[in-house]
Amino acid sequence: MNKKIKILLLFFLAALIFPLTGEAQTISGIVNNVARSFRLAVGGFVVIAWVVVAVMFLVSWGNPERLTSARKAFIWSVVGTIIYVIGLGIVNIIENALRGA
Repeated sequence: MNKKIKILLLFFLAALIFPLTGEAQTISGIVNNVARSFRLAVGGFVVIAWVVVAVMFLVSWGNPERLTSARKAFIWSVVGTIIYVIGLGIVNIIENALRGA
């Protein structure tokens, strides 16, 4: 594995384990921090996926094979974004139900 990827992966794991907020005094605080970090990481992945799809479309110019590959990547980026947004909604519904709001 590339050294830069290892360092980036280590950074994300550290962010999951040791979040920057100070509410990790209880189990629920730790779970909250890990969930928040996970949401940020997945959100960042979604943004990176959209940038990669855009670059794939720009580079595909007249090549039908690259255009087909870019279209497939676009479809999967849309699917991933929809799953991410639905997941956020489900988490918010569950949090509100547990809080009694």
